[in-house]
Amino acid sequence: MTSTVNNRALVVLGMHRSGTSALAGTFHKLGLDFGSNLMPPEEGSNEMGFWEHNSIVPIHERTLRALDSHWSDPAPLPVGWTERPEVRELAREIVEVLRHDFDRPGDWGMKDPRMCRLLPLWLPLFAEVGARPVFVVTSRHPYEVARSLAKRDGMTLDRSYELWYRHMAEAELYSRGHPRVFLRYEALLADWRGSVGRALKALDFPALLGGMAAHGAEIDAFLTPALRHNAADDAQFRAEAPDHVQRLHARFSATSPGGWIGRLMQILRGRPSFGG
Repeated sequence: MTSTVNNRALVVLGMHRSGTSALAGTFHKLGLDFGSNLMPPEEGSNEMGFWEHNSIVPIHERTLRALDSHWSDPAPLPVGWTERPEVRELAREIVEVLRHDFDRPGDWGMKDPRMCRLLPLWLPLFAEVGARPVFVVTSRHPYEVARSLAKRDGMTLDRSYELWYRHMAEAELYSRGHPRVFLRYEALLADWRGSVGRALKALDFPALLGGMAAHGAEIDAFLTPALRHNAADDAQFRAEAPDHVQRLHARFSATSPGGWIGRLMQILRGRPSFGG
């Protein structure tokens, strides 16, 4: 049964270690409801909080596991995966959580990097619960992401780069046709008022915009320079990253993201093997 509640879901998309938590935390401090059942901060991984729903993330993990995948697997998901019976059952669990926590008037937020891969499952579920999804796609330099994953998870560079590509390419593809903006992690840390303000204005969230003055000092303290642990080395990145990763990073870094799909689907259909 489709909900009669008509609200918007502001979804933060982006690769792991790309500032999605920093951005979601900023939206939360401006007044966006991410639900009451949030994952707690984790020492050594994300001391400032994840802003991920503690009931949704395990469903995402079980979905990937049912598909013989994992958040760290850059291989494509199987053709027709959204129609598998076990996945449809997990989709019902997502709907139950959304109806329990967000079936009321008012906009709300959702963030989990796994949604970059799982968005084809989510899009009909938004409609089912009466929510209109809008997206903020945040990107971080893949060199920085790769170093962060190597430090936290011991992941090899080749796997990290392909994982970054898979998440960012699919986030772009699957969010097409919906209201969305692109935001760079370095821009968030350098000038959160400007970058977040432009995003919220473009997506028409006047209430959150109105909270910027009242909560500015709190967000200043939240978005400390210490959040950026790895500085990009462009020369090293050009020497070590695959061409398709460099091209996609250049597109996300460009002022205008339009018209740059190109070869994405051709590369995404491949199932390369990555070690580490």
